[in-house]
Amino acid sequence: MAAGLGQGDPDFATTVSGITYMCFSQLDEATPGEGREIYLTSNEGGGGQFKVPLRITRNRSDDYAPRLVLDQASVPHLVWAQEVGQQLQQARVMYWNRGFGDEEPVEAVAGGYPHLDVDDAG
Repeated sequence: MAAGLGQGDPDFATTVSGITYMCFSQLDEATPGEGREIYLTSNEGGGGQFKVPLRITRNRSDDYAPRLVLDQASVPHLVWAQEVGQQLQQARVMYWNRGFGDEEPVEAVAGGYPHLDVDDAG
């Protein structure tokens, strides 16, 4: 897994060909007190082992409650909540998919603890 402190909030999705994707949140030991980050990994490529996780977020906010879904082409899509203020209940839902490449995740809506569905249009 990724180097760091406690991991949590796991979510999984498996393709029809047996590739499993997993997302999770994790505290980064190099930046204590800066909140959790979101990671994605898979066992794509065979061998029964998961790859080194891809870090999706890199910020000073607390990112939590990631949710993962695969579209019809088996592309992973992620949403999660991101704290935007010091007061409770100030969060926004962020969105990312593998097609973004190096692009930053985008804000989807205000709120926390998201759920994601992908329709035929992607």
